[in-house]
This record gives sequence, C-alpha cells and structure tokens, in this order.
Amino acid sequence: MLTAVVLAETREGDTILADALTYPGLIALAGTTRRKLAAVLNDSDGMLPDDLEEAVRRHGARALYLNPTLQNPTASVMPESRRRELARMADKLGLTIVEDDPYRRLLATAPPAFLTLAPERTFHVATLAKCISPFLRTAFLAAPDQQAAERISAAIRGTTMMAPPLMAGLACEWLRSGLAGEITAAVRTEAKARQEIARNILPKGFAASEASLHLWYPLESRLRSGELADVARRRGLAISPAEEFAVGRDFANGFRLALGATSNRERLK
Repeated sequence: MLTAVVLAETREGDTILADALTYPGLIALAGTTRRKLAAVLNDSDGMLPDDLEEAVRRHGARALYLNPTLQNPTASVMPESRRRELARMADKLGLTIVEDDPYRRLLATAPPAFLTLAPERTFHVATLAKCISPFLRTAFLAAPDQQAAERISAAIRGTTMMAPPLMAGLACEWLRSGLAGEITAAVRTEAKARQEIARNILPKGFAASEASLHLWYPLESRLRSGELADVARRRGLAISPAEEFAVGRDFANGFRLALGATSNRERLK
C-alpha cells in the first residue's frame, strides 16, 4: 500500500521528507522508484516543525512520511501537541502527509492520528501484519478524497493488480466479527510481558513503550552500531544497527532490538 501511495503522489526525482531514522522499507522503496529522501531534525517529541519548514524550502519537497506511533526504530510516540504543530505546518506548506501507522492498536490509548488532525492532506496506511499476525499481509488505506483514492487504486492495479481476495476477505471478516480486536489485545498483553523481560535483563538506558514489540538502545560510545551488530551476529544474536534506518549521514548511533521475533518468552530470555 505504501508503494501505491508513493507512486501515485510523487514523481521520479521528487524528495520525500522523513525522520533521520526511519522505516527501512521506505528507504528501499525510494531507491527502487528513484525518489529521494531527506531527513528532518527531531527532539524527544519527534520531528521539529521549524526544521520541517526549512527542509521543504531546501529540497522543494511536497511529501512528508511519518510513523508517529511506536516509531520504527525508536519506539517513540509523538505527543498530540507536536502532531498538531506538524499538521499546521504541513497545511501552511501544502504538504501531503503519508502516515504509516502499523502499531497504533498496540496502545490502549494513542494520540490522535494525522488522519484526524489533517484529513484533507493525509494518506493513512494501516497494516494488520504488526498488531494481528505477520502472516496477514493486508493493509487498509484512508485517502483525503475520492479522487486521491482512485489514484491509489490505479497504482495498485499497475503494480500488484489487487489485494489477494482470500486474505482481504479473511481480514474483513475478523474485523467485523471482533476477532481482530481480541487478537490485538492478546498481542498487546504479550508485548507488555516481553517488555518486562527486557527491563529485567537488559542494562538501563533503552527507549521503549510499554506495549511496543521493539526497543531502541542509544549508543554513546565510539563503537558504531554496525560494528556492534557484527559482533552480536558472531555470537548468534540479531540486532538492527542504526545504519539500516538512516536517511543521510547525520543520525543517532544506536540499535533496534526486536522482541517479537522469538516464538516464546523462554527463548527471548
């Protein structure tokens, strides 16, 4: 679905603005479709509105990618106040917002989505793969208007033809019946339990939300996260270094640790 939005709403050579550490799938997609990515500075609350304005003027960008809830890789949750500031700035600059929101349902209470704050300019993408099952590769999209939805539909037909009908039908039935909500609640409970394990085992200093399926460990040493990942790999451990998420060369040193990859809590320990 993200591919369809990028193809429909940007052109080859366009710049998409994003966090300095962002979803690797977007980085790969931009490279494949010959779009450029440019980083916007942030603080503990998320992307900085003033730097967003500067980045738009510097790069001539028309699209903004945001993953504001349990962000990948930092697990941060952008507060409502910052979301409103960014929504106002996007309106001022005429930006299209692409809101990638796969983890929202893992939070019992999440800040309002950009879809709510700026519906006239937001493409909201929500997959079921994170909050229900990685085997349910189905996503839903809310577009600003009917014309925008038709552009996305055309892009889907030109790339994948259609969503797999059987999988889409199963997803819709689970949503209608309430089963999807029950599974999500169980995943949320499991995520909380795994976060508790992480807090009891790992040294202090990592960033995570109570119900996130990953955590972010900032590194203040001279050792780069890519070097640490090589060491960990030789010892049978898999971590994701900051380099895998980096837009440009100026980014925070650290690594992401996934808590949901192992089949059970005992293996996680």
